[in-house]
This record gives sequence, structure tokens and C-alpha cells, in this order.
Amino acid sequence: MDLYDQGDSNADGAAARIAAAILAPLAGSAITEDSVVRMGTYSLPRWKELIDTLLKPIFFQQDGTLILWHRQDAHEAARFTSHLETNCRHNPLLSLPQKLDSAQLRTIEPGVADRFTQGLLLQNEGQLDNRQLLDALLSELQILKVKCYWEPRAILHHKY
Repeated sequence: MDLYDQGDSNADGAAARIAAAILAPLAGSAITEDSVVRMGTYSLPRWKELIDTLLKPIFFQQDGTLILWHRQDAHEAARFTSHLETNCRHNPLLSLPQKLDSAQLRTIEPGVADRFTQGLLLQNEGQLDNRQLLDALLSELQILKVKCYWEPRAILHHKY
């Protein structure tokens, strides 16, 4: 088996190397279409399954997304919350955002409770360390003895 890639083996400059690796389909539903949200929702448990098969450890958490706002943004936060709730009605795989008061914020995230009095918890959302993932995938390719051809000149000079 061979792999051809225009990038280098470290994925320098690739979006996967520099992106935040946030797995947040409900938060994303505020700015994207339903099909992307459905794919994100479907992928969440699959990430954990994939990571568990790799030999190197990958940071992965699914503790949710915490949304906070300042008092002067309360009107916009209410509009945003309503938008998320509508998206949940359209996609039953999403969990409704949990509205938090200052006492609940103090329990969930004590470091922000003195500055914020309200928030939303988008349950089950998460993140992974994409740099660790890329390194682990490269190790798996090496273990499997996949012949890798990196960068355009390797591809151009390879004889099929």
C-alpha cells in the first residue's frame, strides 16, 4: 500500500496541524447547514472509537462547550440560545443547551463564576489534540509499513 501526499510527513501548514480540533456540532449549528451538523454529531462517538485503536495516546474529552457572555450581551445571547434550541428541534440527535446561573457556573467552572452570571452548557461536545492525532497516525503508517511519498517532487518523480 502506498500513500501520496503533497505535504510533508509532519503536516506542516495543514489545517489539521493548526486547527483547534473542537468537536462541537451544536455550537457549529449556529453558522452551518444541517448536513454538516449531522456529520459532526455522527462523528463524535467515532472519534473515540478511532483513537482507542491507535498505539499512541491522544487527548480527547467530551465534557461539553461552555458559552459565556457579558451582561451587555444578554439580548444577543438570548437570540443565540433561541437559534440553538430551534436547531435542536430540527436535529433530534442534538441535546438542548443547558441554561446555567451563577451557582451552576461556580460548580462547573469556578474560575469564571465571579465574572459571569449566566451561561450555556452544550453537553457532549468535545475536543481532541489534533497534533497528537497526526503524530499517532504517522506512527501507524510506519508500523503498517505503508510506503509514503511526501511533497510534490516525490509525487512527480515516482514511476507508476
